[in-house]
Amino acid sequence: MNIGRIKTTREESLSDDRFTIFSFLWAAAVIFHLGKWNIWLHSPVSFALGVSAVSVILKPSSAYRFYILIILQLIDAFEKMPWISNHWLFASVVNLTILVSALVLIISARNTGIDRSRLFNTFAPALRLELVLLYFFSLFHKLNTGWLDPAASCGTRIFLSSFNHPGFLQSPLVSETLPIYGTLAVECMIPLFLLTGRLRIAGIIIALFFHFMLGMFEYYNFSAVTYAMLFLFTPDNTPERLLELWNGSRIRELYKYSIDTGLIAKVKAPVLIVTGAACLALLIYTKLNYPSVQPFIDPIEVWTLRKPRLYYVFLALWGLYGSALITVFLFTLRKGKPLRYGTSRYFIPVYKILMLFPLIIAINGGSPYLGLKTQTAWSMFSNLRTEGGSTNHLIIRHPYYLADFQNDLVEIKYSTDPRLSAFHEKGYLIPYFELRRYMSMNVRPESDENKLEYVRKGSDKKVSKPGDDPALFEPENYFLRKLLSFRPVPSGNSGVCQH
Repeated sequence: MNIGRIKTTREESLSDDRFTIFSFLWAAAVIFHLGKWNIWLHSPVSFALGVSAVSVILKPSSAYRFYILIILQLIDAFEKMPWISNHWLFASVVNLTILVSALVLIISARNTGIDRSRLFNTFAPALRLELVLLYFFSLFHKLNTGWLDPAASCGTRIFLSSFNHPGFLQSPLVSETLPIYGTLAVECMIPLFLLTGRLRIAGIIIALFFHFMLGMFEYYNFSAVTYAMLFLFTPDNTPERLLELWNGSRIRELYKYSIDTGLIAKVKAPVLIVTGAACLALLIYTKLNYPSVQPFIDPIEVWTLRKPRLYYVFLALWGLYGSALITVFLFTLRKGKPLRYGTSRYFIPVYKILMLFPLIIAINGGSPYLGLKTQTAWSMFSNLRTEGGSTNHLIIRHPYYLADFQNDLVEIKYSTDPRLSAFHEKGYLIPYFELRRYMSMNVRPESDENKLEYVRKGSDKKVSKPGDDPALFEPENYFLRKLLSFRPVPSGNSGVCQH
């Protein structure tokens, strides 16, 4: 069976293969993810993922390369779970949706072959629904007193950290009202407009500019994933519009001239050698200067972290990439044939098994209110609090705990471990689940140098060796460790912005 059957010319792939364009955008999102924190150096899988993403960008029409990319992304995400970001977990659900779509088509095709356009039309409805649900929870989680409080709101904190200048940018209207209520308005409009056929184009435009700004605020890894997903909402004949733009552009003429004169063939080898040498130099430099640290829920603000120099290179690339995509999309709106949308099953996949993945998105988004994880629950920078049996949410006033993870909080009184001591110094509580994870993973059984004093459920505990508190050093169930992660909890009602 030929599950990777592809068209061979650029014109064909642009005119009738939306899969090719999505493949390119998805690979670019992987590159931006890997580049922000030098993630491509974290493991051999991450490095292979970067190589795979580059190979897809060089030939986005290759279905085989795309399959390898999404499989490597899933391996990379599972390897790092639960310490992955919201957008990377979301990308994992998207990739699972695509893989299951391919498997369903393989089973149903009965050796008749699967072309890329059929695969795209199979997974696209489920992916559209997943993005709408992501927007819904991102908005819903922000409906809390913390987000609306200018002194604590993540909207205000992120804005001021990005525009730390005197003048009108720090006036209450600009630094408080706009980030808080402007964000709520935009995150409400985008999913509503995407759901409405006549407003869909407007929704895409608003989302493109909104996520471009988020990217310039340093969150370009999340924005790149969103840009790829937004392509799923573009008109069906967008590739034809792109082809019209390409055929009428001077870039195409220059490209054709370079091929005809043999210029590309002459410079291809030197460019590959120089690029390879530069990548190797970056690999050595970053590996020596930015050693990896065992992940933990340190009570810090993300924007205070030291950023690698390569981060700023990718920030500049995001500015070019994002503005180019916005420009190209706006040009497609004014060129050529009328825009055309398909009318059938836009959000409902043909194969009902694919509805499992939007359901996973919804369950993950609801997990803070169910007493489950509070990290990577689509609640990024939302100021949401659900721990300790109450919430600061304006609608869900009392959580419905299915487990006791969020009630079982620990106060660190003293620790010789500087990462644990930081919780005491900054006034944070820590879920016992996370304390147990940290102690079981980082303290050697034979060590007697790690002194810890903490309060749990009203009882004082003193630990200097594993025998003093055996349960604290026993690892949790493997799957729970992979699936669950919790934020540190500010003591009292102090407003704190956390990821």
